[in-house]
Amino acid sequence: MKRKGEVQQVFIYLMVIIVVGAVFLLGYSMITKIMEKQCDVERVTFIKELESNLEKYSSRGYSNTVEIKAPCDYELLCFVKSKEEYANPDDIDSIPFSVIKQLVKLGDSQNVFLIKDGYVEPLLASDVVSVSSIDNSGLLCFKPRFNKFSIKMLGAKGGLVEISAGGQESVMSTSEIKHKFQKLN
Repeated sequence: MKRKGEVQQVFIYLMVIIVVGAVFLLGYSMITKIMEKQCDVERVTFIKELESNLEKYSSRGYSNTVEIKAPCDYELLCFVKSKEEYANPDDIDSIPFSVIKQLVKLGDSQNVFLIKDGYVEPLLASDVVSVSSIDNSGLLCFKPRFNKFSIKMLGAKGGLVEISAGGQESVMSTSEIKHKFQKLN
């Protein structure tokens, strides 16, 4: 009689382990999905806020440093010149991200990108963006400080918004980018 009770106890423990494991796996997958949705919401909010500021500063002469909350732990926000803006087309080759370099060479209108873990995500194509880069690459990348991107926007002639460094501490040079992402790109 004692053996029958021991066997039943083993099955009860096995069932408890299976139920707890299933609850843990389902809970983990649900939490992961919620976090992905939160990231999507942050990204959409970021795009809307960036577009709103670009529209606002497209009036000539209006200038300010704009701070926008960085979505989803992105490491960089990059703006790049269009192919036509390069005085020397060979300067395009100095862009450290191959995806951005290829898009510029193809004349694609994408000119705003988010970078996370070396992955380049095209964010938007804005015809009002004019980039004042710190080197000949035509790329200007901002790193977040205190989870915010600090971007200087200046309304220029022709309805353009000149994007420049809000503060040097918030901008990464091309050489810094190459060093940081050399293994990933």
